[in-house]
Amino acid sequence: MTMPGADARENIDKLLLSAGWQIQDVSKINLGAGFGVAVREFHLNEGIAGWTIMSGRSLRQQRGVKA
Repeated sequence: MTMPGADARENIDKLLLSAGWQIQDVSKINLGAGFGVAVREFHLNEGIAGWTIMSGRSLRQQRGVKA
């Protein structure tokens, strides 16, 4: 049995992939992998973002920030 957070992450990953985003873990980040890259568990000054959305190597949006 998976935890609700894990199920949500899996569903969000599927949605991002179907929209054409590259999904990457922060430990294996490659912003040159494509125009749109979604990075999991990215560390920011405010805390850790569940996903950080980048396009053209620039930060566009962050979601699920936890301190």
